[in-house]
Amino acid sequence: MRAVAAAHALHAVARMALRLASPLRAKRIVDAVGRRMPRLLAHEARAVANAIDSRGTCLSRAMTVAAMVPGAAVVIGVDPLARRPLFGHAWVELAGQPLRPGDVDGFEIARLVTDQP
Repeated sequence: MRAVAAAHALHAVARMALRLASPLRAKRIVDAVGRRMPRLLAHEARAVANAIDSRGTCLSRAMTVAAMVPGAAVVIGVDPLARRPLFGHAWVELAGQPLRPGDVDGFEIARLVTDQP
């Protein structure tokens, strides 16, 4: 699938951007590159998310997928009740619904909407 190969390339950009810039700046970079990638429908985005699921961080994966899906948002949540010092997680939502319901973990603290061209 061409979209999976494009997603792996975009994910590399996301991982590097997050190492070099703030999350908001990294999101803008990933969105700019993502505009040149194939646009995905929800079912295609789920397949891409599954394909890149074992690499990077939840934030880099969410930024990658959201940049390829028009109208998608990256949601960042925390779980203050987790038995860790701080547990944070990121996932993709489309039309206010999680792209993969199993990804949702914690209470939303931020929402990064994909830039439109």
